[in-house]
Amino acid sequence: RLFLTVRSNPLFSPGWYLLAAALERLDHQDEANVALQKFAALKRQEIGNPVEPERSEASV
Repeated sequence: RLFLTVRSNPLFSPGWYLLAAALERLDHQDEANVALQKFAALKRQEIGNPVEPERSEASV
């Protein structure tokens, strides 16, 4: 369930799919969800930042 949520979220790069799959296996899923939400919030803050190494390298 958590994996599908992350996979459908455009804020996450492919590398985070693996992290989500690992977090999904944790016994403490509530803690994993909180950590994932904090990460998503940080990514949202970065969207306004013009410096995005992954995207700038891909566009060159």
